[in-house]
Amino acid sequence: IISVVMDLQKILLENGIPIHEWHHSKKTKTVAELEQEILSQETKLELIDNQLTRTVKVANIIVNIQLGEILFKLIEDKQIFLNFGQVRKRKLGYIAEKIIGDENPESAARRALLEEIGLNLEKELIFERAEIEQQDSMSYPGLSSIYHVFKYRVILETADLSLLRFSEVQDNKITLFTLEPED
Repeated sequence: IISVVMDLQKILLENGIPIHEWHHSKKTKTVAELEQEILSQETKLELIDNQLTRTVKVANIIVNIQLGEILFKLIEDKQIFLNFGQVRKRKLGYIAEKIIGDENPESAARRALLEEIGLNLEKELIFERAEIEQQDSMSYPGLSSIYHVFKYRVILETADLSLLRFSEVQDNKITLFTLEPED
């Protein structure tokens, strides 16, 4: 694996990517972590218009909960990175999960609900739309990223609250969720 990571470093450097800025002390991910994303088929590196670009497919799920007369939205409040001590305030109004390899986007969305909030969804998952977004990666500064985003929504009821958890604990981070009234 070391030679593979070194090959990746070489490719990144040859394409002008500032990997010297990628380090947990700088609150970013590392080349080794990008390599792991590639090996696990969460990410691809491609030359697009002569620019090295990270492409990622993502399922985003809006979780609404009807509590009495008020419709709430589940919010990913923040992530606490255990390996470099950063707290990243997210305030995301959706759950996001990378799609692995050729996985079906709806399967990834259902997997995300189970992994992140413990919800084994039996209700309908509503597909809203697909979008393509291009932006610089917060995790890998200087590396342009294209996100193929598949957007879904699920509407839960009060009885479903007991099926949810409001945190996800992983090896290197904790993600915390909260509820806010829908706009």
